[in-house]
Amino acid sequence: MLPECGDSGALAVAERVRAAIADQPVASNAGEIKASLSLGVATAGRMTPLQYNELISRADRALYRAKDKGRNCVVFAMAE
Repeated sequence: MLPECGDSGALAVAERVRAAIADQPVASNAGEIKASLSLGVATAGRMTPLQYNELISRADRALYRAKDKGRNCVVFAMAE
């Protein structure tokens, strides 16, 4: 949750998180590996508690679109 962030700010934060994960090697039993992260981003103005479920659903659908694009990317959930 990023209050007062807006669309472009939320996308920028998500991209920084994604890049930070991708830049850090991870130690494993098989040696060092690269991790990747796919993110779905959804934003909204003031909402009622019932609208939170829809916001989460939009972010989830964006996450699956990111995975379908080949992973290791950020996808913004457009208003439906």
